[in-house]
Amino acid sequence: MMHVKGHVISYLPSFLVEKFGRYGMDMWMYSLSKQAYDIYSDGVDKNGWYPLDVALTSPMDIVCETFYHNSLRGAIEFGRYVADKERSWEVRFFPIGRSLQSKLKKACITLQSHYDSATIISGTVNDDSAVIQVTHFPENNEILEVINAGWIQRTLGQDGRHQVAIELKAQPENSSNLVYLVKLKKPEQEVIRTNMKMKKYLGFLY
Repeated sequence: MMHVKGHVISYLPSFLVEKFGRYGMDMWMYSLSKQAYDIYSDGVDKNGWYPLDVALTSPMDIVCETFYHNSLRGAIEFGRYVADKERSWEVRFFPIGRSLQSKLKKACITLQSHYDSATIISGTVNDDSAVIQVTHFPENNEILEVINAGWIQRTLGQDGRHQVAIELKAQPENSSNLVYLVKLKKPEQEVIRTNMKMKKYLGFLY
């Protein structure tokens, strides 16, 4: 069973308060399973590890269902939110002018620190595109795949010079591997795509 780092889920309540107010956050809290409710009501240990499904996947599913009309837009926005928050307190290791390869390597190290058993590596890197490979990941976890896509997109685009397009490459059924295709785009071309359920991801990013 995979676990998620506490500092990642610690941002979920503040994300909800900023988006939907204290009432929205409370409504979400009371929709959680008992296990998840206990995690969030007791206060998240940012250095601790929590069961992925209980602490992140299922709570985010409730967010998408309740506030985003069953759209995965909520997962994308949360991934971006985490990237922004990490950027605000960590050493700024993505200075303007750093190469895509250098930024990608650091992003993979950081993203891997979010989970206790995933392996995240950068593959082929060109001037304006790259591949991120993820292994030992939960099967068929769309919400988590999209949270990570949003995080990658915002993290690699934080220098303000480019928007980053992410495409999640379809994998064999029941595969525990993921491949994210990363491309640098002009701002008006920003998009996150998936070959499996593309219509879910389009129409709300512009």
